[in-house]
Amino acid sequence: MSAVTQPPPGGIVARDPHIRTRRRPGGDPAGHSRAGEKLWSLTPAGLEAAAIELGRPIQEMGGLARGAGRTGAPHALCVGETVWALSRPAPDLARLQDAPQGAVEAARAEPPGFGSLESWATEVPLPATGTWATAGRGGAQADAVLVAPERGVPLLFVEVDTCHMDAQRVATKLGKYMRFLRRRVKDAEGHKRATLPMWRSRWDYPDDTYDQALLPPLLLVFHRLGSRSPQSSWELVADRTRAHWQGRWDREGGYHGYDDKIPLLFTTIDALREHGPTGPVFHRAGRDRAQTLHDAIGNPRREAALARQRRAPRGTGPAVPGRTDSRPRSPAPRLHRVRAEGHRHPLEVHPEPGQRLRHAPAPVRGLRGGRHSPRPGRTTSRRTPGVPTLPPPPP
Repeated sequence: MSAVTQPPPGGIVARDPHIRTRRRPGGDPAGHSRAGEKLWSLTPAGLEAAAIELGRPIQEMGGLARGAGRTGAPHALCVGETVWALSRPAPDLARLQDAPQGAVEAARAEPPGFGSLESWATEVPLPATGTWATAGRGGAQADAVLVAPERGVPLLFVEVDTCHMDAQRVATKLGKYMRFLRRRVKDAEGHKRATLPMWRSRWDYPDDTYDQALLPPLLLVFHRLGSRSPQSSWELVADRTRAHWQGRWDREGGYHGYDDKIPLLFTTIDALREHGPTGPVFHRAGRDRAQTLHDAIGNPRREAALARQRRAPRGTGPAVPGRTDSRPRSPAPRLHRVRAEGHRHPLEVHPEPGQRLRHAPAPVRGLRGGRHSPRPGRTTSRRTPGVPTLPPPPP
């Protein structure tokens, strides 16, 4: 846990025993951002005090961001800003008594975000091998994880890109996400041979009505600090990870099914600042317009198709989930399986409507090695006496 700030007048922060600065051997303070701000980090005692205040285990409190003393930890600061922009905690109006009237009205009109600070966890390991405590190689580490079922977001993974990283590296990390989400472990509370996805052993996520393997969404938030364009990076990432997010079109239902696919979303921090987390600022891979977070995560077309199916009278509704066409369908043509002389396997004959095949014997089940086929040289069928067999195939 770290913060970038200027020390207040009188050096009160510098004399606090729970806060210290990192100094080079020469004695100059280190950890300056590009804007000239000084980096201050919490001591172990400060982390422990913060853990007690937030009600979290000490191992979940994190530490000083890597490279903070050299660069000012821009990525860590962007992660913190993203968490704040998505949460938008309601301001304490009691502290705004002396503020101008306009500021109070603006604070009251501000739409709330998703969850609170206690709903978030940062730098969460997603082990493809090993355990939660000791993750092995091949896994990923989520920049932030949101758990806010009371706001309709049971689980959301968040990745922050400062427009310095190549799109291929982002796509590779998404592949590690998929490897983790598909990993299965033993169910400690169920049958000894039962397994469940590893991520479900830590987080609760609603099951699908038709037993589809729904995966939690992943949100990419771009901060334009580097030279890369967020839109170009997003298009490249979406194109290179198509196999992980692209759904399968259900022609009869009129929607896409996302069985074992991860909903991939993207937005920018500028859009979150301007429209807030409840606005239509989230783009989902495969869709052509921005949506709210709930619509981008969900599948409105599928929900509408299933709702029409539930409203249809019994006996006239679709036989397949999502099918809206209740017109009667003609029976499938009967398939006749016959054998011809010299053929080891049966032939498939599709008669025309109203046509009767007199040369075809009754459908044979479980044919084994030509047991019911006529011997070479026979002109009549032993199974149906008096009925001639099919003529032999031309040479």
